[in-house]
Amino acid sequence: MQRLHLDSINNNDSFISLNPEKHHHLFTVCRLNVHSNLECIIGDSKMLIIEITDIKKNGFSYKVIDQFSINSTRSVTIDLVQS
Repeated sequence: MQRLHLDSINNNDSFISLNPEKHHHLFTVCRLNVHSNLECIIGDSKMLIIEITDIKKNGFSYKVIDQFSINSTRSVTIDLVQS
């Protein structure tokens, strides 16, 4: 499943606008089409699993299948040592 990172999203209109490079990558290189699932990371706080319902020239429409909260801080400390 492909993953798309976005700064913010407006859930009211169910449309994501894309720049031409991202649009080309998702729909030409990755060959996503209508009914494909996609993971959208919104900022650092939320992950949506969406289904593409319509593809336009400047973006796509979607419906939300599932959503998760992302905890960006870990409860376990990690020490990295290189030699």
